[in-house]
Amino acid sequence: MQRNRFILVLLLVSLIGCDLGEPQNGGSIKTDFRLRDMSGNESYSFPSGDEFNMHLALTNQTKQTQAFAFGPPTVFFQIRLGDSLICTSIDGLAFIQVVERGTIEAGKTFSHEWRAPNSPGLPGRIILQPGQYIARASIGYSFDNFGVLPAKELAFTVR
Repeated sequence: MQRNRFILVLLLVSLIGCDLGEPQNGGSIKTDFRLRDMSGNESYSFPSGDEFNMHLALTNQTKQTQAFAFGPPTVFFQIRLGDSLICTSIDGLAFIQVVERGTIEAGKTFSHEWRAPNSPGLPGRIILQPGQYIARASIGYSFDNFGVLPAKELAFTVR
């Protein structure tokens, strides 16, 4: 009987102290992905030939500074048509793959933006033809308490 009580108490203590992978400080890293026209207005429909901005914000909604590892590019954007990749924000660019460490303080936001659909690494201009496209933001920060955040996707139309 005593042995069963001991085992039960031991089991309860181990379950109470168990780290189930959840951050200990509550909250999360919020991602906000939007498309904006060149006037800064949120939009998901653009005339063929127009440039527009893809904007991704990462906000630390926890009560503590969050540590992360990263390597370039920290964020990159893609434009897809069906299962075809049309262009990215890093086309024509090269990166030295060095993993670094960083932090984001509680309540702070990191913002990333790309003037789509042209890459600064390529000459010339890309003109998207009319159609239904997918904008994708891939996030390269690996947070100690949250891991790698999933990519975000938005549908948009070129008319």
